[in-house]
Amino acid sequence: MRRARRHALQEPEETAVDMTPMMDVVFIMLVFFITTATFIKDSGLEVKRPQASSAIELKEPVTITLQADGRLTSDNSTIPVAALGVWLSSKHPLDSAIAVQADARAPSGQLVEVLDELRLTGFTNIALVADPL
Repeated sequence: MRRARRHALQEPEETAVDMTPMMDVVFIMLVFFITTATFIKDSGLEVKRPQASSAIELKEPVTITLQADGRLTSDNSTIPVAALGVWLSSKHPLDSAIAVQADARAPSGQLVEVLDELRLTGFTNIALVADPL
């Protein structure tokens, strides 16, 4: 009798929820989202792109930006048009995809000079960046 009474007077054990499986699932989801995320390297410059119905997306191109005021930039560096080919060929192979992102208000003559300089240097995979319609 005495034993039964002592056992009945003991406080019940507290139950706890094991958080380990939930933390494992959250960690796995975090790893999944980090590995599948696409990182876009943007020049950080405000450019109003023209629109084109034939616009396609290039994979990891070298981006050259022609701003409305005529400045030419790439990799956060301002480059004169005459030195563009030498500068790019020293950093990237000639078979690299080159994306020329020209502002719609940029002088068209300077855009032609940029394209000409790239072709004279030996780059053949050149594309103009445009927003789809």
